[in-house]
Amino acid sequence: MQFKDLSITFHVHNIKECTEFYCKYMNGIMTFDCGWYATVKLESLAAPIFISFMIPQSDGYLQYKGGATLNLMVEDVDAVYQEVIKKGVKIDQEIADHDWGDRSFDIKDPIGNTLLIYSLREIKGEFKEALL
Repeated sequence: MQFKDLSITFHVHNIKECTEFYCKYMNGIMTFDCGWYATVKLESLAAPIFISFMIPQSDGYLQYKGGATLNLMVEDVDAVYQEVIKKGVKIDQEIADHDWGDRSFDIKDPIGNTLLIYSLREIKGEFKEALL
C-alpha cells in the first residue's frame, strides 16, 4: 500500500483562530474556506501538505477532542526553530537531538495539537534495532 498524500481534518469550534495560526506561523496559504470548512496548504519539498478544519455540523459529525501530533519534517530544523521564535510562537519542547533519529522541537496549535518539527539525524543505540 502506498500513500501519495496526507490530509488531516480537525473538528473545531474556533476555525478562524486555527487557520490564522497555520497561515501566520507556518507560512500556510488558505486554499478553501466555506465558513464551516477551511483548508490550509503548507508547502513542502515533496508534495504540499493540506490541513483542514471543520466546525461540527448537526448531521452527525463528531466533535474533535484534540490530542494529535503532526510530525513535520524540514530540511533545516535549526533555521525553522529560529524563524518560529522570531514570529513569537511559544515553544513547548526546546530543540534537541534524539537517538531515535531526529533533531526536533515542539509547539502547540490553538486546539492543543502538538506540531513536532524535525530534521533527520543518525539513529543511535537501541533505536537502530527498531528499524524494520
